[in-house]
Amino acid sequence: MNPKMDLYYFDIPRHPSALLKADSHAPWYKKVKAENEDKNDALASIYATGNKPPDMPWDRCQMHILFYCNTKHRRDLDNYIARSKKFIDACIFAGLITDDSSDVIEKLTAEFVIGDEKPATRMILTRVAA
Repeated sequence: MNPKMDLYYFDIPRHPSALLKADSHAPWYKKVKAENEDKNDALASIYATGNKPPDMPWDRCQMHILFYCNTKHRRDLDNYIARSKKFIDACIFAGLITDDSSDVIEKLTAEFVIGDEKPATRMILTRVAA
């Protein structure tokens, strides 16, 4: 394994929970359950890769989120980014990054990838040199 690895990614086998949309009218306990499921699924995906670079957590990085979709219907990208908060929190908890502030995550981008794949989310972290 390269100790100076500048890129790390992991795949979560689903999208962030729809209950975490800003305009969701779900009861609070269902939202809390969805938040916990999102964080736990992201952590399981991180730990399953088994290839965390030894020099993590990173102090500065860029993050790119890919939402794999199997249909072409309309989606709201900014809502998907907001719903991904617990996936990002899992990166902190797993020791990939030190914080989710703009000092650490200098750039956050996202896009939809339409194809034949099952819905999934790929989180890509790229180290930024100090």
